[in-house]
Amino acid sequence: MRLHLQAGLSYEEVGRAFKISKSVVGKYVSLVKVAGVDCAVADGLDDAELESRLYRPAAPRASHQLATDFGLIHQELKRPGVTLVLLWEEYATGNALAYKYTSLCVKYRAFAKT
Repeated sequence: MRLHLQAGLSYEEVGRAFKISKSVVGKYVSLVKVAGVDCAVADGLDDAELESRLYRPAAPRASHQLATDFGLIHQELKRPGVTLVLLWEEYATGNALAYKYTSLCVKYRAFAKT
């Protein structure tokens, strides 16, 4: 951080100094900028505090899709002529919160394995 921000070295020059790629240097510089940490702030932090500022925990993702009954899908697929595409079309018709076909397939296959 100091070599790039204060000394004005390029990502490539900093990478050569530490024997890392310039893309890794860019990643760390981006983390520092997003966290709002400059050299003065970094001097007042120990390693654990600096790391906690740079690597914030991921925000939990909330799914807004309307779940379906995979047990029912499993039973329906046993009937002749019924396919996952047909069942997905029934489920998705008029349902803005429905899973996309690929997502439904992935989730159904995970269910079917259990």
